[in-house]
Formats: sequence, C-alpha cells, structure tokens
Amino acid sequence: MTRYSYYNIFILLPILALGWAGCALTRGTTAEPVDAAESAIGEELEDLRRGVEASYDRERALADRLRDLEEGRAQLLEEMEMLREEFVSIQRQVEGEEVEVWEPPPDSTPVLSRKPFDVLQIYRMAMDDYRNRRYDEALGQYGQIIEIAPDSDWADNAQYWIGECYYGLAKYELALSEFSKVFTYAKTTKADHAQIKIGYCHVNLGERQKALEAFQKLLDEYPESDKVDEALKEMEYLGGP
Repeated sequence: MTRYSYYNIFILLPILALGWAGCALTRGTTAEPVDAAESAIGEELEDLRRGVEASYDRERALADRLRDLEEGRAQLLEEMEMLREEFVSIQRQVEGEEVEVWEPPPDSTPVLSRKPFDVLQIYRMAMDDYRNRRYDEALGQYGQIIEIAPDSDWADNAQYWIGECYYGLAKYELALSEFSKVFTYAKTTKADHAQIKIGYCHVNLGERQKALEAFQKLLDEYPESDKVDEALKEMEYLGGP
C-alpha cells in the first residue's frame, strides 16, 4: 500500500467516525419522540377503555335499577288486583251471596282436614306472608289452595304466587317450573304475568337467548297485556330486536 493510500485512510477515518456518530445521534433523537407518542396513544387508549367500562357499568346499574322499579310496580299492581278481588268477595258476603268455601266430599279423606276450607281467607293469609317476605309460610298456604281446592277461582292465582315466592327466594329454576304451571289453568288471568316472569327467570339464570324468546312470546301471544312495554324494555337491555 502506498503512502498516499495510508494518507487517505487517515483522512477518511475521522470523517467516517463523525458520520457514524451522527447516524447514532439521529436515531436516538428520532426514537425518543416516537416512543413518547406511542406511550401517549397507549395512555389515551387505556383511558378510553376505562371510560367505556365505567359507562357500561353505569348503564347496567341504571338498567338493573329500572328493572327493580318495574318489578316493584308490577308487585303493587298485583296487590291492587288482589285487594280488588277481596273487595268483590266481601261485597258478595255483605249482599248475602254464596262465598267460595271448599267442602270435602263425604266419601273422601282430605289430606289436611275434613273441615270447610275458606279459600279466600287462606289466600289473604298467604298474600300477607308474601308481602312481608315470609316466602316459606306463603308457599305452604298457596300449596294448600292448590292441593285442597284445585278447582277454586283462586287456584291459578295461588299457582302464580308460588312461582313468585321461589323467585323471591332466588330459586329461579323452581320459579321457572312453577310459573310454567300457570298455563295449565284454562281460564287464568295470570298467563301474561307468568310469561314475563319466565323471561326474568331466564335473565337471572344467565340464559339470554331463552329470555329474549320468552319476552317475544309475550309480545306475540298477549299483545294487549300491560306487560308489553316492560317486555320491550327488557329486550332492549338484552340487545334483542
């Protein structure tokens, strides 16, 4: 190698060193803003995620609260209907009409007693226990009506409230079964109420699709029911049509 070549190498080395240093410096100064931007975007995304979750939780809490209020309203309406029926029964007694009292056939052996069975009195006692959340006591009294006077005018109501008792005890599978039995009474006026409670049972069991189907069945089969708006709201909460 010539002296001139060595001379060129000595000249080029500092230049190359400066170039490498510049490149390294450039990479470092470029990476820092990029990293900072990525970090900022990540934080913004995390804030958005937390905001969405908080919004969903609030919406769900409001929906649950509204459902509780709707159920409370439904219970008040049921109690008003019961009081109305009691009033009609009392009015009949005052006017001297026959009161529904179950009499055991002379050749039978009733399960509980051979004495006359005042269906309305037992029904009142059961409703009083239900209102005070004495569900086990109410279940026993409603059960008496079903067992002793299955053909009485109060039997279908008693069957419905058996389902409500289990619902109040959070035994949703049992409640579902009992509400379904209401439909065995051909002249029942509780069919639409039982149908919407079937939907609620599925909701509490985490069975979204079955709940939607139950609410839709109410819309299809009982379009004049006062439960229609309630069913539509529940379907909206569940993300249904």
